[in-house]
Amino acid sequence: MLHAILAALPISVAAQTSVDTVADPGADPRHPTATVTHVDLSAGELEGSDTATTVDAVAGVHTRRTSFGQSAFATVRGSNSRQVLVEYEGLRLNPPFGAGFDLGGSTPGFDTVSIWRGAASTYRGGGAVAGALEFRTRHRRKAGTELKLRLLGGSHDTYSGAVSAAVASKHVSTRLGVSARQSDGDFEFTDRQNTSAQRVNNDHSRRAAFGSAQLRDGPVWMRATVIGDAGERGTPGLSEFQNRFAHARLDDEQTSAILGVGSDELTRWGDWSVEGKLRGGAQLRTLEYRNPQPFLGGAAILNETRSAMVGVVAEAAVWGPRAVGRVAIDGRHDDWRADLETARSTA
Repeated sequence: MLHAILAALPISVAAQTSVDTVADPGADPRHPTATVTHVDLSAGELEGSDTATTVDAVAGVHTRRTSFGQSAFATVRGSNSRQVLVEYEGLRLNPPFGAGFDLGGSTPGFDTVSIWRGAASTYRGGGAVAGALEFRTRHRRKAGTELKLRLLGGSHDTYSGAVSAAVASKHVSTRLGVSARQSDGDFEFTDRQNTSAQRVNNDHSRRAAFGSAQLRDGPVWMRATVIGDAGERGTPGLSEFQNRFAHARLDDEQTSAILGVGSDELTRWGDWSVEGKLRGGAQLRTLEYRNPQPFLGGAAILNETRSAMVGVVAEAAVWGPRAVGRVAIDGRHDDWRADLETARSTA
């Protein structure tokens, strides 16, 4: 049993003199030097792209993964994925272990993302060494209802479906959604030795749900959000050792809950304004990896990890003509547990 408890109370102060907002990150070659890129993820969904694929299309950002449905970790400007901060509605999603936050799963409620690059990412606080991804859920500002249905079918027996509904009045808006996706994933390829082979155990299936409610009165708002994602996938090994990973599987689940209150304009002086936010949240993540096939040491593997997090962040931001400053106090407690079991093989 490996048990680690981490706690932190970082205080971050950052200022940025200019912010470039990019609506279409691929339309202009000058965009790779932009400080911040804002991306509408719903546009990628209409084309059948998941969050990892849409983020990978942004200049200066790369997501590492072997194929669709497998784990995907974002890097910014050649950094390590552990150096990229990932937030959703102000809640830090990076686990205290592994390679960072996995964008390869379902990401319900992730409607938009702001991508901060280089030194500008210090605006998002501690952990954003090389960059930051700030995901948000979009709520209706006008009264009305909205219903969306999305179906996708493709090669390798890939199917997905999602349905979401939004209802809004003058002061209250709610959003609910569910989604599911599955793919066989196996495909033929030719390796570097010019040998024909087939990628096996590359299937995946995922299911997700989210709900969000917002109460707004002018600039003052309160928002509660819950998201859940679970799935199972094969974990194929290197092409030279595929037989040793033919039955390797990975199951993972994660649930997050966030409650926030704030004001978009606490006070104003001419062209300058101050906003304030207070958010609290909790996240539970579980992961199980198992490979009954002996490999090298002749041992079957069962690895289980569990991560629980509780956090709170208070922040204030000052906005002015081509200038912004932010002060944030972030308190966080992580509880990480891991069990590793191996069984000696007699084969």
